[in-house]
Amino acid sequence: MPFKLTTLIPALAAALLTSCSGVRYYRDYDPAADLAGVASWGWAGEGEDGEARASGLSSLDAERVERAIVAALGAKGVSGPADDADVRVRYGLTRREKVDVDAWSSGIGWYGPGYFPGGNLQYTVTERTVGTLTIDLVEPDGRLVWRGWAVRNLERVDALEPAEREELFTELVDGILEQFPPPATGS
Repeated sequence: MPFKLTTLIPALAAALLTSCSGVRYYRDYDPAADLAGVASWGWAGEGEDGEARASGLSSLDAERVERAIVAALGAKGVSGPADDADVRVRYGLTRREKVDVDAWSSGIGWYGPGYFPGGNLQYTVTERTVGTLTIDLVEPDGRLVWRGWAVRNLERVDALEPAEREELFTELVDGILEQFPPPATGS
């Protein structure tokens, strides 16, 4: 079968675009906490535990995150939101500007009749906004027992349509809560 450049170029472009918008997921938790035994959850109240329930999100995006949390925890068999719950949920989005500087050489050449060493050093400066969506599970006494978070470039996110924003936040919340509960530790 002959090699077609017209097939390769769109495939490479798609691979580059998706690799730039990758999401990384992380978690941290108290190994002594019985997270496998969590049967119910509720929302952390405003100001409860020293932090707001939601921070860094518009009210529209906060509602999208809450719908995704309700669905993801419900799919795991954890009931809620409930007033008398095993854990309380709070979440937030932080944004930070990141600057990447890449230096590369286009090779070494020679300049002039005396063959003086020459060359060309190129710099590429890229500015981007990185967002971290964090979901915390805290005990009723305010002790943090589980934290999951997703890190993603936020370029072009503000230009998304409402349905696309819903899909994005659902994907992020599902990825974060996929890590809950953590695997049981051996005795």
